[in-house]
Amino acid sequence: MALAVAAQATRTLRFGTLVLDNDFRHPTVLAKEAATLDLLTDGRFEIGLGPYASAHTHRRAWAANAAQAAREADIIGVTGSDESRDERMALIRAEAGERYRLIEFNTLYMRVQVDGQPEQGGSAYSDLAGLMGSRSAVIEYLPQQRELVDISYVVIIGSAIDAFAPVVATLAGR
Repeated sequence: MALAVAAQATRTLRFGTLVLDNDFRHPTVLAKEAATLDLLTDGRFEIGLGPYASAHTHRRAWAANAAQAAREADIIGVTGSDESRDERMALIRAEAGERYRLIEFNTLYMRVQVDGQPEQGGSAYSDLAGLMGSRSAVIEYLPQQRELVDISYVVIIGSAIDAFAPVVATLAGR
């Protein structure tokens, strides 16, 4: 319900669930809810489905599922540090073959720290779950990542929206 209400505030943003665990929702109920949200958002709803993986097994589980995702998924979320993300993107690229150019990729930042002072120097970087740097560094970093790693869009966790707003305002339309 919250996604449907939020979708009414804009006509261009896409909405989604990130990843819903396969084991916790009945597939028929979930399919009906997803179809309804897709209709209410004029096709802007994205659903993420996947297996549960604890922090301990996450890396192994991701690697084991990467081949299937590369063969079948329309959108793949790739998170983590720049180094580990590069390694995973290479695996997906190899598994997807010709299909690679059809896949959209996103990256999730659960923490965003933008100091809002573009005159401060330094470079932006991402760690396992966050994006940190001066506003100018983050504004420079994100388009570079789009080119280097084929990221179609970024996903920002709700609590980070205010910190990220100046970056969105600057990058809008690029």
